[in-house]
Amino acid sequence: MGVHYDATRRRYVVHWQDGDRRRSRRFGIEAEAVAFAASVVVRDRGRPPSTGLRAEPEHVAQVASRLADERERGRDGIYSYKTSEGTRFRFLFRQSDGKPSSRRGFKSRHAAATARRRLVESIERGEGKVARETFGTFWDRLLDDRRPYLTKGSFVDFETHGRKRLLPAFALTPLANVDEDLVRVWLRSMADQVEAGEISPKTVNNARTCLSVTLNEASRRGLIARNPCAAVPALPLDRQELDYLRLGALRSPRTLLRSRSRSAN
Repeated sequence: MGVHYDATRRRYVVHWQDGDRRRSRRFGIEAEAVAFAASVVVRDRGRPPSTGLRAEPEHVAQVASRLADERERGRDGIYSYKTSEGTRFRFLFRQSDGKPSSRRGFKSRHAAATARRRLVESIERGEGKVARETFGTFWDRLLDDRRPYLTKGSFVDFETHGRKRLLPAFALTPLANVDEDLVRVWLRSMADQVEAGEISPKTVNNARTCLSVTLNEASRRGLIARNPCAAVPALPLDRQELDYLRLGALRSPRTLLRSRSRSAN
């Protein structure tokens, strides 16, 4: 038995066990949800039937207080979560078809709030589209679109990076699910290949550029809210030290002319 506030639908949800079935019911008014939770009979397998929510006033007050907190936290539709890189933020919204969705990977609540506001405004203007296709199908479509505008060599490079390094990782992933966390996982796998001596950091960075170009175009077309590659830096490159001439090896123009004159004689 439990009661919680669903911020995406702005409803209070009561869920309970009825034998082998797990059931739920939504309410628009908090008091109705709490009253129903107190009256429903829970039939958990192997246990005698019992009322769901204890009806003591102090317990009901605790539930009401918790629901109020949940409602306040979910008012702006922004939530925090923990990752190996630190705290990140996600936001909830409704797509153009009315279905709930979310975007993840923001480093601050302010960044998530800004992105959510822009996305919601875009959807309200009729610009936001629901991305049902996978990364692979969008990649194929983008490849055909870019073909007339690339030189032969640039097109081959773009296609090769996609076939060898991007499609094996992202092809079957829905385009809307390619977020910052997924890009970081992919880049770490590429870094492992660099450490194994299989590819160079420059090759990985070129592949990352192709990925960023693809996701940036998806963002421009309104298929995703933002380009997650923008928050994932490229791999560092080892710079070779230039072999400069030492002071003793330098010669003045007059010394060079004398040397050439002696050689001619």
